[in-house]
Amino acid sequence: MNKFKSKGLFFSFLLITIFFFIFTIRGKINDQSFFRSKINSKVASQNNWQGRAIEFRLENGLRIDSSALQKFPLEIGDSIVKPSQSWIFEIYKRDNIGNYLYFGKYDFR
Repeated sequence: MNKFKSKGLFFSFLLITIFFFIFTIRGKINDQSFFRSKINSKVASQNNWQGRAIEFRLENGLRIDSSALQKFPLEIGDSIVKPSQSWIFEIYKRDNIGNYLYFGKYDFR
């Protein structure tokens, strides 16, 4: 019985480690793509599956994660503008008549 218990613990630890590395690599790839890309895109959706952070997906497929430590005032439909090779992006929000107005400048890091 102890042999099965130790194998189960090993596989559980291995599975958790694999998921940790997958999400770490996925985050780094998104960060590098965000930095390199010129962006003029809208926030298409949001997801709070992690519980502690909100993941905002842009129409171009990139992601911006907003957490308690790094909170971005984003909503679905907001416009994001960013030059390539930069971490700084601008948020534009829609007013009552549908025009986009400058809201602020933020640092992705």
